[in-house]
Parts: sequence; structure tokens; C-alpha cells
Amino acid sequence: MKNQELKNTIIKIFLEDNLSLLHSRICAETIINAELVGSYEHGLSRLKMYCNRIKKIVINYKI
Repeated sequence: MKNQELKNTIIKIFLEDNLSLLHSRICAETIINAELVGSYEHGLSRLKMYCNRIKKIVINYKI
């Protein structure tokens, strides 16, 4: 999967969890950048946790 395809997939996942388009894009870029620099503990391995925290409103995304 190419970076843009991966980014679009992550954005779609965040949008499904009611994150705004802007925040979805920022989060997707951050996750991909973490992977690219080798900081895997903040990359794709955390995507499910981030989504769960958004659903439980542990992460305040409506600022």
C-alpha cells in the first residue's frame, strides 16, 4: 500500500469515529510520520487505541 492510500485509509477510519476531516488528516499524517522515522510505538500499532479513546471521549477532539 502506498503512503497516500494508507493515509486515505486512516483518514476514513477516523472519520467513521466522528473525528473532523482536519483532525483526521493531522492524525493520519502523524501516524505515518511516526512509522517513517521508526517510532512504531506511536504509529499504526496505536490506531485501534486512538479510535477507542475517541469513541470513549477520552481524547477531546472538539476543541
